[in-house]
Amino acid sequence: MPNPHPLIVHFPIALFIIAVICELLAYFLKSRLFSTASLVNGVAAAIAAFAAVVTGLFAKTLVTKGPAVFVLESHETMGYLVLATALAFAGIKLYSHLKQSDKYLTSAIAVGLLGIVFTVIAGHEGAELVYQHGVGVNKTPQTQMNQYPYGTPLTAEPDSSIDSTDSR
Repeated sequence: MPNPHPLIVHFPIALFIIAVICELLAYFLKSRLFSTASLVNGVAAAIAAFAAVVTGLFAKTLVTKGPAVFVLESHETMGYLVLATALAFAGIKLYSHLKQSDKYLTSAIAVGLLGIVFTVIAGHEGAELVYQHGVGVNKTPQTQMNQYPYGTPLTAEPDSSIDSTDSR
């Protein structure tokens, strides 16, 4: 697969949203379990966001001209902001965990909610690149239908001795 960005980018989205939801639950329910879940998901989201930015930089070569370039630049900027907020969220959570203090919960929630806003904007622009500008979509028609890379397809002759519509 030449462009892994569409596959990788969905991990930080899901992990970051789950981390913020767990942080909100930890705040309102005073739960260490949700706080720990938020920490784990937040750190994983930061790592996945870094991978998404790196693969996005490789995918950037797919857009070289036209109006999609402006959308791509905005999408890239939002990607950096998502990465920054994911790293900040994970940093706050790690520091809070190491200090065994809950006084940073509101900071983590604020950074997390801001990061979700950036994530939604970045996702919208990424969808615009794909669905309006056709970035990363194979526009060339298949030259031959039913190409089977591993030999001939398995087909069976229809069984004429049994009629599937017969209710006997």
